[in-house]
Amino acid sequence: WRENSSEFKMQYNKYNAGITNGVGKRSYSSPYIKCDFSKTTFKLVLPAQIIKFEFDKNVKWSIYNQEQRMEFEASLYQAVSGYKTIVQEIDIKNEDIFNEFVIELTCDDKRIRLFKIKMDSIRFFNKDGDYLNSDNSLPIGEVYGFSKKNETPLSEALVENEPIGKLVRSFFEFEYGDIVRLPDGNAISIGKKIEEGLLQRNILKASYAIYKDIVMPIYC
Repeated sequence: WRENSSEFKMQYNKYNAGITNGVGKRSYSSPYIKCDFSKTTFKLVLPAQIIKFEFDKNVKWSIYNQEQRMEFEASLYQAVSGYKTIVQEIDIKNEDIFNEFVIELTCDDKRIRLFKIKMDSIRFFNKDGDYLNSDNSLPIGEVYGFSKKNETPLSEALVENEPIGKLVRSFFEFEYGDIVRLPDGNAISIGKKIEEGLLQRNILKASYAIYKDIVMPIYC
């Protein structure tokens, strides 16, 4: 059921790629890419991980992508239920953000955690530069996407494309039910699964018509 349920995968991706808690701050459990819009630079963020007390030394992070392999020691401090790693940020080249990243946390070559950021044709971020997983959907509101030149996305919600170096930054103002066609040809829907029918853009909220017991939406 887990492998075939699109609803489960959607919730799983929201958990692992960033969810919003009660105070509006995003919380991550898996490594993710973060964008600094002021400089258009990117970092790979390694969130804090709780590990067992037995892993008290020789704990390290290993990062593999198409271009290189990086290894460095993980900084630890003692928590209530085990040791906790300190959040670390790694600079990555702009043109490498579309690559697949395999991230491994080990102790004396024994694997503790394994994470993967899959290769993609576009990376999405919210207005704060936090990574948004686009496997199933994207949030309503302001969203930024970075893609390669000549590989820009298509959507009614697209406001502008701005070339920046080897990348193109796309700005969207998403409404519920909008559709985005990605550079790789796939499409995703905003706030819901893709389905046939009229788009929700410009629909009048809390207003509708009824014809022979059929509820019909009203648009601006």
